[in-house]
Amino acid sequence: MQLSASSTSDDVFDFENIQGKLYTTTIHINGQSFKVDMDTGSSDLWIDTKGANLTGTTDTGILGAIVYEDLSSAVGNLTLADITWGNFTVKDQVFISAPGTNATLGLRDGLLGLGPQTLSNISHTLHLANSSVNGATLLDNIFSLYPDEPNHITFLLTRDISGIVDGGDFTIGEIVDGFEAISAAPKLPVVSNRWLTFVDAMIVNEKRVTAPSAGFPNVEVPKGKLTAIFDTGISLDIAPKTFVDAMFKDVPGAFFDEDSRLYVVPCDTKLNVSLVAGDIEYPIHPVDLVSPIALNGSDPLCVGGFMATDENTAIGDFQFGDVVLRNLYTLFDYGNWSRAGDGQPFIQILSLTDADKAFAEFDTMQSARVEQFLAANSDDSSTSASSVSTSTSSETAVDTSSATTTASSLSPASPVATSTIPLTSVASTSVPPTTVSALATSTGVGNSKDFAAGAVSDNNSISSTDLNNLIRNSYIVIGLLGFAIVLLIGVVVMTSMRMMAPRGGRYKPIIPPVDDHASTPYRYSD
Repeated sequence: MQLSASSTSDDVFDFENIQGKLYTTTIHINGQSFKVDMDTGSSDLWIDTKGANLTGTTDTGILGAIVYEDLSSAVGNLTLADITWGNFTVKDQVFISAPGTNATLGLRDGLLGLGPQTLSNISHTLHLANSSVNGATLLDNIFSLYPDEPNHITFLLTRDISGIVDGGDFTIGEIVDGFEAISAAPKLPVVSNRWLTFVDAMIVNEKRVTAPSAGFPNVEVPKGKLTAIFDTGISLDIAPKTFVDAMFKDVPGAFFDEDSRLYVVPCDTKLNVSLVAGDIEYPIHPVDLVSPIALNGSDPLCVGGFMATDENTAIGDFQFGDVVLRNLYTLFDYGNWSRAGDGQPFIQILSLTDADKAFAEFDTMQSARVEQFLAANSDDSSTSASSVSTSTSSETAVDTSSATTTASSLSPASPVATSTIPLTSVASTSVPPTTVSALATSTGVGNSKDFAAGAVSDNNSISSTDLNNLIRNSYIVIGLLGFAIVLLIGVVVMTSMRMMAPRGGRYKPIIPPVDDHASTPYRYSD
């Protein structure tokens, strides 16, 4: 039996691309539908159930919580319900019922983590409570319903920057028609309890760029290799500063902001960049490498699609989100994560981008993209920012779900202007000619297992006093100077339990305080 059909053929998953920054699916709980962000960087399901009036659910009485780097959170009791997703129905699936959560970004009703069971905060919480409730993830429960079928998922992401459109293709247990070649693609070994593998280098304008790996806990990184997490929940990708500099430093008019770790670049910047993995080049479309995020008067302001690694919160070398993944057909095989006796999990990727064609069509595509952006934002050019959120997901890194932060822009010739923006997203912003209010770009960046400031007690339970500490305490942010322009980007850093978050806006959830790595180092062999 086929587990599922691709979304473009049947639309069974209601797979949507929201403004090119969130990729969502629809799940149904007792007949009510909820739009949830799909995040390979985390492993839990939470839903904002405010106003849902659900019936037929079972409240376990056990408190669950997902907290993001910016201190936005999804908090509520672990709840059981029959959940339908596409062609599948899972009885008594556990999720966090989080009414009124501030982590929805205004674009989703919740988040669906697609990472391994070992990173599940829900499972860990149930274990600490000595509960007999089945804490398996939604995807694990689906795999268990069909033990003889392949236990993999695939993503084929669309490229679109306006409105809500078909997200592309998402499948469970099968391959999208026309892309069967991925079955013969090299199997990139997953070497941790997240979707982490090895890559070799990047090629920037025909020059090969590499650097020593920063390493990864309990992972033996071979000489000449770099670690990379494949995370569908982040819209701006993350790379070591060496690689970000190689891409943007020599672009005329570009400048780097230390606080946001982003380059501000001319919107017509055209780059020729490829990822190298297993000695195969995977071109990245230049239109994915430069994004308009704000207006300075009537002019668009653009940033590079890669954020430089924050050495204080780094989790491996690269985190590949939408920028890279839109150029790949990607298969995630869960192996022995979901089935005892299966082999090691792996990732397979198939290139979707023809470098020569992409380079030739960039000017027309980027011009249309910028015009679309201007049309969508020009009406607000004399007022404060209107935000477009982006999510990030990653389950052992800190995932940012939506949080609002007040970004203030200062200009020598103008008063302070403020605007409220979802912290985990890249917001489109319209501002007066002498002021630029920024969007916050969320990125899954964190890998720490302890809550900051005692937000979680020694047994990882959360008391009523601790709940007060879950209130977001977003702090800013980014100052970019260039003549009379200041670009502020909110970046918040924390450490602790990681779980889920919206994609496109980039901070990861905090991880539970458990040994989430193998007892012996992973070793790699060709």
